[in-house]
Amino acid sequence: MNHLDPAQGLLFGSGPGAVTDDLAHRELRLIAANVEGAPTARTQRLLSWLYESGANVLVLSEVRFGPGAHRLVSDLEASGYTVRLRDRDPDDAYAYAVVVATKGYTNAPVALSFSTPRMTAVRLETHLGPIDLIGLYSLTNGMTAESSQRRRAFQEQVLTALHDHLKANPDVPIAIAGDFNVLEPGHQPPCDLFAQHDYTFYSELLALGLTDAYRHLNPDGAEATWHGPQGGQRLDHTLLSTNLAPSVRACRLEHTIRSQKISDHSAITTVLQ
Repeated sequence: MNHLDPAQGLLFGSGPGAVTDDLAHRELRLIAANVEGAPTARTQRLLSWLYESGANVLVLSEVRFGPGAHRLVSDLEASGYTVRLRDRDPDDAYAYAVVVATKGYTNAPVALSFSTPRMTAVRLETHLGPIDLIGLYSLTNGMTAESSQRRRAFQEQVLTALHDHLKANPDVPIAIAGDFNVLEPGHQPPCDLFAQHDYTFYSELLALGLTDAYRHLNPDGAEATWHGPQGGQRLDHTLLSTNLAPSVRACRLEHTIRSQKISDHSAITTVLQ
């Protein structure tokens, strides 16, 4: 549920460069971006970047509840996007959420067995048929044993929720996108900051019948969405039910959002026709 006041959008006006609704009749253009909290100081630059992207489906992870989130949601709604996010979790000390925003689609919230603001699910009625879109912001690697245990428990809850959802909706493909905070097995350069369960999480997501859209079109791609002390890492992913893979026309990393210091992550654009 979106608990923010949509009327606040009137304070900011609509984005003049927002994509038109008619694109949805022929193309699903998804951007998944970690927005590094979406603080107020960067919100307008982020919105301008999103509108200029021409995307009609947005999955925005690491959105921190507060004035920046209010402005982000309000402006998107004023620009014609249907925006979904879950209410703040009092047990989340950092109060992060995933925002899913779509334009030109019938967009209905989907309940999952694991309820967390870090996972937002909607059903889209698209030119390819219904697709259940799930935005995910997984727990960050805190470099401690306790952090690893929390991350593993979170990953297991996500996998269970997805398994249950797919079992209950066998005829509806899914797309799951966002900052998973894990690397694919065999990631180069090697990184010893992740535990085995992190690599297992990625592998078990694929075992649900999902295809990594970036890897599907870039089998030898070595681009990264985040850079740290141990080099570049592809922490952000878009996975699709395998029967959607033939519809993927493009999947590329968008580095300008990082080079322009709008976020510390690059984004992912995935186009389905």
